Amino acid sequence: MDRRVDIVSFPTIWAEMLNENKFSMSRVYQCLLQDNPLVEWRHLLCHNIARPRAKMLLWLVCQGRVATKERLHKMGMIQHMNCELCGFPTENLEHCMFKCKYAISIWSIILQWVQIIVPSSIDLNWIMKYTHSIGWKHGFFKAVVAETLYAIWTQRNKVTFDKDSYTLDIDRNTKSIIDALVYRGWMHSKYREKIASLLM
Repeated sequence: MDRRVDIVSFPTIWAEMLNENKFSMSRVYQCLLQDNPLVEWRHLLCHNIARPRAKMLLWLVCQGRVATKERLHKMGMIQHMNCELCGFPTENLEHCMFKCKYAISIWSIILQWVQIIVPSSIDLNWIMKYTHSIGWKHGFFKAVVAETLYAIWTQRNKVTFDKDSYTLDIDRNTKSIIDALVYRGWMHSKYREKIASLLM
């Protein structure tokens, strides 16, 4: 109902469409978008071939809304903020996804597999700059980022909630990331040849 009020608030566009007796959804959509700024991470999610659950986590990471221990501590839900994977005293988003020893190991293996030079420091800014370029590798890297973040977060949750029965296995986890990337990428003909060369 609020959107109808927004449409009516554009009297010139609305009047033109009424006079022409022709409704244009694209014109209304453009009017609704006018005041909304574009977010800098939008290209990370557009045309990303990763699984929907991985893209959802990527969206949460971009917005800083992942339920890390630091965030839960600020809400008063938990007392201790230490990282379950490496014991670091504060598990924030940056540490959990990029700076943890476990995350660094996963990122270095996956980036080597995709044949991307591992930077000295991996963070969301570097990822956004890298994926903003043109080429198959930059487009495929969007899925690499989403699937890697999802695998790191999943393993973190398993260790956090199944401490007694779960042990970390970096090789198994990187293999599952690669399997997901190969499966999702193979469905798109523009990536098949490149993925085949990565598998050799």
